Amino acid sequence: MRLLVIKNARWLPLIYLIGSLIFVFGGAYLGITEGDWYGWAGVIFFGLCAAFYLREFFNTEPQIIINEDGFCDAKTVFPQISWADIEKIHTQPLIPKIIFIDVFDEEKYLRNFSDAGRKFIKIDTAVMPSRFPVDLTGTSVNRKEVYNLMLENLEIYHKKLT
Repeated sequence: MRLLVIKNARWLPLIYLIGSLIFVFGGAYLGITEGDWYGWAGVIFFGLCAAFYLREFFNTEPQIIINEDGFCDAKTVFPQISWADIEKIHTQPLIPKIIFIDVFDEEKYLRNFSDAGRKFIKIDTAVMPSRFPVDLTGTSVNRKEVYNLMLENLEIYHKKLT
């Protein structure tokens, strides 16, 4: 089985950081020259955005790890999902940066959530085709390559069992 460690693309948070700072300066300009509250509201909102993207820019932690045990997506709240638990791996053409995972026993992964958390996940599932998405947004990897690697690792795991 092949190991793959996926980190954030460094350029994407930088672009968002620069954009946020432009809006911070624009809001400050409006707040100072016009004296309007919405300029300062923009400073606060886009300042928080800039802080988030600054943190993301310096984040060197792996976002997705695919190994012989399964995979772990740090962007989601789910722990590592084992190859033994995966029923199906699929994609949707209209959602280009997400790989969807169907597992045999969803409750195994959902039981750590509160009732409200489970309801939100079920609402999200009404829109998304799976409760377990692997989101590649913000990375520079090709979805097709990651998808093929996951299918290959799943097939190798099943061959080991027989």
